[in-house]
Amino acid sequence: MYDAALGTTPKPSGSSRGEPASGASRPTPDPRRAALRKAQGAVVRGSAYFHRLSPELQAELRGRQESDSADSVRRTTESAFAHYVGVLVLGGWLWYLFSGGSSGYAWALPLAVGYYSITGLLSWWSTASIRKIYKWHRAPLRPSFYLTRLHYVVTTLDSVSFWPLWEFRDASVVHHYTNGVYQHSTLSFSLGDDALSLQFQSKDEVEAFWKSLRSFQTDAIGAEQRLDVEYFQRNNRFSGVATDPVKAGPGLPRRWAVAAILVGVATCFAASVKNDQLRDSKWFKHAALPAIPSTTPSRPSPNPFLRPAPEGSPTAIFANSHPPQPLPPNGEVRTSSRRERIAPLTVRTDAGDFYLVKLVDSTRGTQLTVFIRGGAPLEVDVPLGTYELRYASGATWFGYEFLFGPETSYAKADKSFTFSRSGDSVSGYEVTLYKVRDGNLHTTEIAADKF
Repeated sequence: MYDAALGTTPKPSGSSRGEPASGASRPTPDPRRAALRKAQGAVVRGSAYFHRLSPELQAELRGRQESDSADSVRRTTESAFAHYVGVLVLGGWLWYLFSGGSSGYAWALPLAVGYYSITGLLSWWSTASIRKIYKWHRAPLRPSFYLTRLHYVVTTLDSVSFWPLWEFRDASVVHHYTNGVYQHSTLSFSLGDDALSLQFQSKDEVEAFWKSLRSFQTDAIGAEQRLDVEYFQRNNRFSGVATDPVKAGPGLPRRWAVAAILVGVATCFAASVKNDQLRDSKWFKHAALPAIPSTTPSRPSPNPFLRPAPEGSPTAIFANSHPPQPLPPNGEVRTSSRRERIAPLTVRTDAGDFYLVKLVDSTRGTQLTVFIRGGAPLEVDVPLGTYELRYASGATWFGYEFLFGPETSYAKADKSFTFSRSGDSVSGYEVTLYKVRDGNLHTTEIAADKF
């Protein structure tokens, strides 16, 4: 078949090497063969920017990316979904920072460093994503892979790369499974010196790709055997294209990246200021008490659970402008820690007064408060950690803002309490807030602003 295609005949066995057999004539070269080789030689690899292509080829590429045709198969290699996700992640993070999600506790140094770092990185990532989305919607092409009758074509947003059909080699398919369930397939192959891969969502898609590849290869081989010059000329869509060394698109410019990170840091600073406001609101930071008029007569408290303050006392005078509030339930807990509360704490108090007990972490600030009605032992679970125990006490409750009014007593324990886990056991404490014989806990009075 090879000799017939070349237009030659085998030599007789008796002829001498290099000499034609007697009576044989030299074959006449077929002019179509030279034209075929020239047409095949024009099918070369290359790359070019979209704007450098002819208007006809630009229109053809735009049409091919809209839908498959009889002479091409398309696979999308990239989408803008990941870039939209980047913007949404930043939006969710900012919502977390500016909402109650990050409020209720002070940003200690390690936490602040983490928050500022995450915000800066997300700002940089989302800025790059926004820039990519903008280019995506303005670009003439979409990142895709095309299999045509004579070429493999790879497009980006603004460039085209192409290889001859016969440079396809070293192909292998891997079907991916997770726990026995099919996930997707990956086709790896080489085009000349370039290693590429494609991902398929089903085995049927892989089989359809192979079927199209075999069909185009068979047609090309048949056209060569028929010396069909027109087939190679008609299907070589990149004939005469001036190839350019296509470079990868630049990433986010440095000045944009720096600006994005600085905006992220400034935004995080604003969130920290907002966090302080939310924390103060949540824990009702004890404000300075307003001036108490000395001539206003006392009026009885509307709360049936409170003992009326003696007439003319600071509490009674204060109650005229700030009515007492109903007592919270015994054991009402307010916490800012998201850690699991597993360590036991028992607090015993003397009958008569009411107490607001606070556990304060040296780095995270107030972690838990509990309201206690005096005389009844209270058991509460707290997060693991080391805390300073502070408490306020009084007879008339004015709410979490003013606590027990101008006669509130403030104190703190002189030692820290460490709640820890050892194996399957968790250590806790039992605290008595009144004097007992041989007691080992000492307390010290503190000012209101230290509470």
